[in-house]
Amino acid sequence: MMSEAEKKFSSLRPFDRGIIGRALLGLAVLFFLIGHCQSIRAQVPTITDVNPNTVPPDGILKLTFSANLTPRSVKIGNLDASVVSSNTAAKTIEVKVPANIALGPQPVNVFLDETRFITTAITLATVPARIIEVKPDIAQPGGTLFLTFNKQLKPSSVKIGNVDAGFVTELTHRLEVVLPTGIALGRQTIEVRIASEIEPIESSVMVGPRILGLKSNKNAQLQLSRVVVAGGEVIVQFSDKLPLSVKQSLKLRLVDTTQASKSELDPYRNTVYRHQEVLLSSMPRSGYHQFHLS
Repeated sequence: MMSEAEKKFSSLRPFDRGIIGRALLGLAVLFFLIGHCQSIRAQVPTITDVNPNTVPPDGILKLTFSANLTPRSVKIGNLDASVVSSNTAAKTIEVKVPANIALGPQPVNVFLDETRFITTAITLATVPARIIEVKPDIAQPGGTLFLTFNKQLKPSSVKIGNVDAGFVTELTHRLEVVLPTGIALGRQTIEVRIASEIEPIESSVMVGPRILGLKSNKNAQLQLSRVVVAGGEVIVQFSDKLPLSVKQSLKLRLVDTTQASKSELDPYRNTVYRHQEVLLSSMPRSGYHQFHLS
């Protein structure tokens, strides 16, 4: 037979087990919710670049993120701002600043959904028109150059070096320019004139020779594409000798086109410059790649 103390202890044991079980379950749920919230927070990209930091009302703002995203909406201050770049997921978006926004510091909020948003800040001020981006970094004679401005404008003339360049005369913040075929190689000035500004808007671009094709060795015929064994070599043939200024800034990149995202690899380092050629050695083991100049 159980003593009186044993009886009391025995009657408490089921009660104690119930409390302990519920407490452990509660802790498990709490840890799960904390981990879930941290996981959601970790999935929110960050803003890695804001260009420019000082923007005029009705101007253009470029935001770069740590990962591809498609914003649901953007607010600058307490006003809605429109995304003027592509609606597809991208690491960089272009936002048109509201024309009636107040000058001074303003927060920028990029909303991903109803609960998640990314924030940064800019300064609104009356500033002259300027070029905030030139792409690609190295252009080729007869090739295309894209100029992004800090506001929408209508160019009246564009010169690369001292040569007139072709463009479409329309109101835009992103101008597509065709380089003259006879333009000199090396660093060239860009001069854009608009009717509302006395002084031209200036920048610069490196002009390099055109890529004519690929070949297996010095005496082989040029081809637009080649199959190269893993660890093998390929020669990139240019239309002219590479100037020293171009060599110093030239970066050849491989883009793996077999990937859905067409991921761009780091600048290819196994290169040897030879007059009008660049020898690439130790090619990647697999994938279909394109060469990009930057």
